Amino acid sequence: MGNLGDGINYAFFNNITYVAPKVPTLLSVLSSGEHATDAKIYGSNTHSYVLQPHDIVEIVVNNQDSGRHPFHLHGHTFQVVQKSQAFEEDEQEAYDPDNHEPFQKYPLIRDTVILEPFGYIVLRFRADNPGVWFFHCHLDWHLEQGLAIVLVEDPLAIQEQTPPDDFYRICEACGVPTRGNAAGHVNDWFDLQGEPVQPAPLPEGFTLKGYVAFAISTFIGIYGLWSIIQYGLEDAVQDDKAVFDKLERILKDNDMIQVPLLSGNDASEEAQ
Repeated sequence: MGNLGDGINYAFFNNITYVAPKVPTLLSVLSSGEHATDAKIYGSNTHSYVLQPHDIVEIVVNNQDSGRHPFHLHGHTFQVVQKSQAFEEDEQEAYDPDNHEPFQKYPLIRDTVILEPFGYIVLRFRADNPGVWFFHCHLDWHLEQGLAIVLVEDPLAIQEQTPPDDFYRICEACGVPTRGNAAGHVNDWFDLQGEPVQPAPLPEGFTLKGYVAFAISTFIGIYGLWSIIQYGLEDAVQDDKAVFDKLERILKDNDMIQVPLLSGNDASEEAQ
């Protein structure tokens, strides 16, 4: 996880944060004909993978942060063939396909599994259910931050299915296009100009706005110190005589004394 150029914190798979396309991916599949088998039409930031029918799919996720993530797959249950313990940041281990714990003879089967801090998971399933399936962290704020990928499974088989009319009516009512690639283009399916993408990386060092903010903050800080000296310490520079006179006046006004107060110097002289 990290901030991008707009200052907002995002989550990533392989440095890509999920950004919803202009045309929902399922509708791109249904309207793209033979182009449906090319993952490019689904956009740069949907992080889509096209799965062929009956592929054996292996998903490896290495956690590079200290959070626990409940990863969930739509459309399938999967075998959990590897699941590491939690690690400290300075001891984290990535999954090594050439050096790992033996696979279980009967792996755990789930549709959700916890990825431990700085750990890893390895999941497997057979692509035998055509559809557009999300794989994502089930913490809603992490999903909102973009921690998701899209699996487009057997797109030509998806095209043999017909969504109900209400499906298109809802899109129309919401102003959502129902044809086109991720950028909404139908004439050139590989033209992604105008597609929704993630913000640019956070720039290194100071930008112009940073310099302006620094200068203003410095000025306000100096002005604040001057104000403290000018007003906050003003009463502290009065001489002792003025302080005693003020105290005597307050006490007399409240009938608390009958004789004048003696200043420090007066008291010394009287003692002599």
